[in-house]
Amino acid sequence: MGLGCNSGTSEEITRAVDAVLAEARLSNVLNS
Repeated sequence: MGLGCNSGTSEEITRAVDAVLAEARLSNVLNS
């Protein structure tokens, strides 16, 4: 999320976290 950090690793981490959160939301929706 554009915080002005140009390090590729933190961008990868952010994407990984986003993916995990999206999966959690998806399974939450499917389970309810």
